[in-house]
Amino acid sequence: MTLTLNRQLLTSRQILVAFSGGLDSTVLLHQLVQWRAENPGVTLRAIHVHHGLSANADAWVRHCENICQQWQVPLVVERVQLAQEGLGIEAQARQARYQAFARTLLPGEVLVTAQHLDDQCETFLLALKRGSGPAGLSAMGEVSEFAGTRLIRPLLA
Repeated sequence: MTLTLNRQLLTSRQILVAFSGGLDSTVLLHQLVQWRAENPGVTLRAIHVHHGLSANADAWVRHCENICQQWQVPLVVERVQLAQEGLGIEAQARQARYQAFARTLLPGEVLVTAQHLDDQCETFLLALKRGSGPAGLSAMGEVSEFAGTRLIRPLLA
């Protein structure tokens, strides 16, 4: 487990992990399952957001359910609808995901996501392309405030 995650989780015993079922979030969930085993009293839940954008969306839900059942992690599946106008599809999906996270967080729970350095670079380049100023070009932090709690991104460390 990374030093950042250990340091941040010592003050919170309740964790909600964003779980897409992809490699990055599966590795993170596995680390958290191991961390939970080493730290009695830690509660761990996962959330999978079903956007319905892919023909494989239901298969991803089953995949996440299987992993969470195997690792004894309660899973919340949030189905979201995207508005079809305004923002681009990726921005709509991201907005819907974070709204689902905010609705699902329990009091005292922290949100942990698997964003990593490649995501950091992508975010920076997209902001640069949009013509963002210095504030818009700032990097994602390893820890930030979100929905009245902390959002922890240990893979950025």
